[in-house]
Formats: sequence, structure tokens, C-alpha cells
Amino acid sequence: MLKCNRLLGYGFIRYLMVGIVLFMIDWVVFYSMLLVMEASIDMAQIVSRACGASCGFVVHKYFSFRELTRLRSSRTVYQGFGYFLVALFNIMISPLLLNLVLMLTADTLFISKIILEMILVLQTYLLMLLVFRWDRLALFTGVRF
Repeated sequence: MLKCNRLLGYGFIRYLMVGIVLFMIDWVVFYSMLLVMEASIDMAQIVSRACGASCGFVVHKYFSFRELTRLRSSRTVYQGFGYFLVALFNIMISPLLLNLVLMLTADTLFISKIILEMILVLQTYLLMLLVFRWDRLALFTGVRF
């Protein structure tokens, strides 16, 4: 239990705080695309996730995970690539998951989007630990990288 508390400690709280801001960006873009641009749900989801991801790298790096290495270091290049892969993965699976959750919630878009975001928050946080702080993952799994 102690290992889990360290894994989901203050970094997770900071991650959630940033996530709330990124969620608001996602939400505004998503509904703007649906209502103003009359885009499909899938296209709105892809674009809104991409907007949130593009805003998130620097904020997650320096605030959520307190990664204080210089912006031009090779570690930042690695982290940027890892963040891009996680964002791309989420962008690709989120329309599929949204449609699945929509089917399970009888086409209630608001509830489906909230459920999807809760799923993606935990999944993304664990993947971001790999990107920004792989040493914290070792606390939970006992595996050293």
C-alpha cells in the first residue's frame, strides 16, 4: 500500500490539477467543433484531444512531474518523443473508447465524455510516469529501468 501511495502522491494531485485545465480546453474545443463547425463526434474528439495534448507537455513536465532538466537536454527530447507517443495513442483510441462508452450509456454524450476522461486520466498518468519519472514506476513494480 505504501508503494501505491508514493506512486499516486502529490505528483498525481498536480497531474489532476493540470488535467482539469486541459479537460476544460478539450471540452471547449470538442463542443465548439460539434456545435459551431458541425463536425462528427469522432473528428471533434480527435481534434480536442490533440489540442489538450499540445498544451500539456510543458505544463506536465515542469509542474505535474517536476522535471527540472533544461528544456534542450537530450532527456527532454526523449520525454517529448514519449509524450508524443502517449498523446498519439490517446488520440487514436479515444474516439473508439468514446463510441464504446456511448453505447454503454445509451447515447448520453455528456456522461460518456466524463467516463472516458476518467479512464484516460489514470491510463495517461501511468504512461506519463514512464515518460517523465520512470524511477517512480520502480517504486511500484520493483523493476529498475
